[in-house]
Amino acid sequence: MSENKGVRLTTNLVSIIAALTTTQLHALGTGKRAIIRKIMWHNRTGGPGVLRIGYLTLAAAFVPVLPDIYMLNAMDGEMREEYIPICGNGPEGFVADTTLVTGSLGNISAQATVGGAAPADVQVTLEVEEI
Repeated sequence: MSENKGVRLTTNLVSIIAALTTTQLHALGTGKRAIIRKIMWHNRTGGPGVLRIGYLTLAAAFVPVLPDIYMLNAMDGEMREEYIPICGNGPEGFVADTTLVTGSLGNISAQATVGGAAPADVQVTLEVEEI
């Protein structure tokens, strides 16, 4: 279990419907940092796919922070905190860092592809801990 004493939040369910289009999953609270504790997804696309979790730089480039998550067709999946390393745009998770050219607002985003094409619908929600 987590040794941090933050607030656990579940994000809204988000549908990703365009390949390699970055979709925001969680907006970081002011003065907070966020750690992903659980990732849940449902692939409704008609084929196997890949889910990427990361963030957008201030230059609008997507940076993945976890290994690709491979999704089976028409299946739910989840990854729990014991299998998710602390990751983000900083060593302690997702933080607001606007001081660098490659800085970030700390928001957590995702991309998905199915068979190299646009997914019809990949649904994703997260459980995050804001500290």
